[in-house]
Amino acid sequence: MKPSLQDYTDCRDAAWALLRRGDVEQACVGFEAARDIALLLADEEPELVDGAEVNLALARVNAHEDELAEPGLREVLMRSNNPDVCRVAAQSLAKILSHRNEHEKARWFAREALRHAENLEDADQPEGALKRQSCHTLLGLLAMNQSYLDEALEEYRKALALIEAHPLQDAERQDHFWALSTDSIGYALVMKGDLDEGLTHLRAALERAKTLDQGDLVAEIETDICFALLRMDRLDEAERHGLAARAIAEEEGFDFLRRNSYYLLGEIYSRRGDDRAADGYFRLLAEFFPELGTEAIGDFFRVFDVSSMINLKEFA
Repeated sequence: MKPSLQDYTDCRDAAWALLRRGDVEQACVGFEAARDIALLLADEEPELVDGAEVNLALARVNAHEDELAEPGLREVLMRSNNPDVCRVAAQSLAKILSHRNEHEKARWFAREALRHAENLEDADQPEGALKRQSCHTLLGLLAMNQSYLDEALEEYRKALALIEAHPLQDAERQDHFWALSTDSIGYALVMKGDLDEGLTHLRAALERAKTLDQGDLVAEIETDICFALLRMDRLDEAERHGLAARAIAEEEGFDFLRRNSYYLLGEIYSRRGDDRAADGYFRLLAEFFPELGTEAIGDFFRVFDVSSMINLKEFA
């Protein structure tokens, strides 16, 4: 039996839910299935195909499969009249280019994504505002990657303002995006040196995130709080949050967050003068920095204090 438009919608929405929960691998499987349904419906619903392709591309970018994701995205931007399809395509290209350190090109595509989001028919409704929020968050991340901290903070505040002005009907999704934006603001403030204000935002984000079944979000915020407390030299508190982040990241397989927690815990123990414990964590980082070697990596991080330069929000 040929699938229906409802089959496509259900499959696509389920994949988006998986992606929001951080289950990127299964989200890719879901978006592939949605794309296959769209191809079967192409005669009756030709506009579905571009949308299905860009959704799959975005999921692949999040799965670090840029080479699979990139082909065809620019062509979609040139031919599609659907602003939401163009938004997703531009966001994907911005992330791909950021991974290549082509930052100005990435920022151009991110601004294009925002332009398309602002042209959506529902731009001032909750779902449309959420799409605009995602563009401001992306622009904030790109600014952060170039250490444009004031610009990043401005974008993150715009993202939070949209979430607060246009609340989603789904309370769990509302809390997720509120916590995400509040965490981003807190982290940017910490990077600017506004440690107390930043920590206040981070703690508020963590309190909200803990009401959700989203380990990746909780682990990310725990990591950011650990980093803030480390910069404040409050090592015992930082250790508690770092260990909490590590436990979640290891249990649920979040490699990027594992890396960050190992570095921060190593730095905490190094500052305490516990070289053995510090080396244990720094050696775990050899998985992520093989060029440094297992034996030399501890010496590297003890000699070079990169805590004031590290960006925990870099694209993984």
